[in-house]
Formats: sequence, structure tokens, C-alpha cells
Amino acid sequence: MTYEYKSPYGQTYKIQLSKTQYVKPKNTAVTAKYYDKEFDAWLPYGNVSVNISPLPADCIALDDNNWYGLLDWVVDNGIATDTGKVLYSGFCTYPVVRLNEGVF
Repeated sequence: MTYEYKSPYGQTYKIQLSKTQYVKPKNTAVTAKYYDKEFDAWLPYGNVSVNISPLPADCIALDDNNWYGLLDWVVDNGIATDTGKVLYSGFCTYPVVRLNEGVF
């Protein structure tokens, strides 16, 4: 499935998400690729999730510290539902979302 993301700098990207698993703890991992017209290829865009605490298999901690508006974007696109929980690491916060069925 392809999604559209508009960056705070004005670019619009076609985004595809991939689901895999971290090694330890075995949390769900989600990464993003964007379509680059110049290279006619899907290239890495960034990590959607971070691995800082054990979570249920259908939940991820969002790396919205490195991706502007990520929480709103995954909710607005029907990718995930906000659980209202937040994980902390240093001075950063990571909202926890539940991945919606049928996304992957």
C-alpha cells in the first residue's frame, strides 16, 4: 500500500511501509521507503518505530522525534490507532500506537 506524506519543507512523498521484527526484545519494527522519480526506485526514508521497551506484537513506539507529524500521519492514514501511552528515553518521548489490521 502506498501513502502520501507532505514534509514540513513542502515536499510530497509516496511512502511504502514495511513490517519486520527487532532482535531483542522481539518488538514489531516498521520502516518507510519513498519513491524517487530520478532513480525510478524505492529508497529508504526512515524508521517509523523505535525499540526501547517490550510491547505487544500489534503495537509500536513511534519515532516522531525524527519524523515531523508522524503520530498524526499514521492515525490520519488509518495505519494505526493512538493508545495514549508514551514511552520515554532521555529527553525524547515516543507515543505508542496499535497497528490497524490489514495494513501489512
